[in-house]
Amino acid sequence: MHPLEGPRVRCPNPRTHRLPRNTPPHPTGESHRRGLSRVRKPPPVNNRCFARRLALILLLATALALPQIGWRSPWTDEFTTLEVSRLGWEAIASNRLAAGHFPTCFWGMRAWSAVFGDSQWSLRFPSLLLNLGSILVLALFVRRGAGERPALWAALLYALHQRCVWAGLEARPYPLAIFMAILMAYAVV
Repeated sequence: MHPLEGPRVRCPNPRTHRLPRNTPPHPTGESHRRGLSRVRKPPPVNNRCFARRLALILLLATALALPQIGWRSPWTDEFTTLEVSRLGWEAIASNRLAAGHFPTCFWGMRAWSAVFGDSQWSLRFPSLLLNLGSILVLALFVRRGAGERPALWAALLYALHQRCVWAGLEARPYPLAIFMAILMAYAVV
């Protein structure tokens, strides 16, 4: 043994060593064991404040998109959506599967058109709703993993992103694909 060293004392393993039950808690909230501290809890969730801020972001996204729904004239792919949505249910499935597309969006467009008509505004409105749903689910997804502030930032950035706004104005399956991808990620995590 080295002359400056004292006698060797075996320290208990902090992971397996248990303190007696009647040991009072440390006044500072720290653990009794040296080097180990309690895991800090995240700040309490303020659901009402988060909901208000998220509602403002959704209103902003709606205000950005609504004036543009009827601004541009439909283009070729949107006419394809309109033509396919006028087919029967089985014909939609066979037509879209032959073209390499899954028919879910087109079935939804057929049901939507049966209720609300097939005007340009009416065909693009489901995409806007799905885009708003994507913002909502994205905020909930990020909130679950990173907290409220990053969730609100993610929702705001998504709401202001040019491609996301554009996808939310197309009478195409893009918003449904984005919404389902975010929803699946939210369901898994």
